[in-house]
Amino acid sequence: MTAIESSSYNLRNKFKKQLEKFGMNENSFDSSFDIAMKMPEENFKTLLWNMSFEESSDRALESLGLSTKKFFRGLIMAFRNELRYQYSNSSSEDFLIPTFATPAEEKVFTKFSEKFGTDKILANRIWYIALNFVESFSVEQIERTVFLLKSKDHANFQYGGLRNLGLKDYEASALLAKAEVIGNLTSEIYQITLEIGNSISDQTEEQVTRANTQNTPFANLRIMLEQHGIGLTESGDESTNQEADSDDATLDDITATNSTDKMTQEKSLSENSNILEINNPISPMAEQLVKQILKYAEMVDYLIAIYQDMLDAGISEQDIQYMLYKKDTVKKLLDGYFDLVEAA
Repeated sequence: MTAIESSSYNLRNKFKKQLEKFGMNENSFDSSFDIAMKMPEENFKTLLWNMSFEESSDRALESLGLSTKKFFRGLIMAFRNELRYQYSNSSSEDFLIPTFATPAEEKVFTKFSEKFGTDKILANRIWYIALNFVESFSVEQIERTVFLLKSKDHANFQYGGLRNLGLKDYEASALLAKAEVIGNLTSEIYQITLEIGNSISDQTEEQVTRANTQNTPFANLRIMLEQHGIGLTESGDESTNQEADSDDATLDDITATNSTDKMTQEKSLSENSNILEINNPISPMAEQLVKQILKYAEMVDYLIAIYQDMLDAGISEQDIQYMLYKKDTVKKLLDGYFDLVEAA
């Protein structure tokens, strides 16, 4: 049956052809268009998102007064895309372009969109999912999730990463092929937050002295070290060589030692307490360790968290050290294990 009754909406030809293919009139969805066009923007975006997945499309269609039993499954995506087009004409042409806080965010989103594909509905929602995730969760959770999403050789890892973002089971399954792209997006959003944090802490020496160390705990570290008799010099006496215990050197607890004396700072930097109450000059090795910890603070924090998780799971320090020593062999073992899991 050819579509003969005209719609009150200016439907695109591609949608008209779909209606004709399924033997439906052009005005078959006018009442549903009427409902959708009156929706608040955020509600409408959620509607489009839910129509993108088979498991949630039925309820979305019902909200538009459509009987899913009589609705042709093959027409849902075409209807979804036509809804997007009609809403952009009646409301805002750019309603699926996110609002960016900085030019850097816009650049990241543009790059993500190019990699993700042409589905603006999904790209818009995923942007906000990743952004909210980075703003809401800890460094450890962010780093772990990015790692999982980028594990392209392990689909079960990527699925877990998508679930960590807050996606439902069927959403994660449907977007599994895009997991690495989503991981890159999440990572780049996270890097922007770090850069913003660094720019805020990049103040004059007088401002840094007054700054709240809970917000920028390492911004005035050099000044505080020097105030306590510890000079971070470019050279030092090799005879005073000392080793800092890396198991105890965390972002909140920094231990300075020498060959004859060792004093531990036990108060947290985030509580604005006195730092490194020692008078002995720091050794070149300890100085280098401090610099490396601060340079790669987030990575070190993540490493310590994983180390603690392994200890809590009952793995001994000796076993952890041996696994690191044999990391290439361990990696081969794990690759074989995960290959078996995927094949099962």
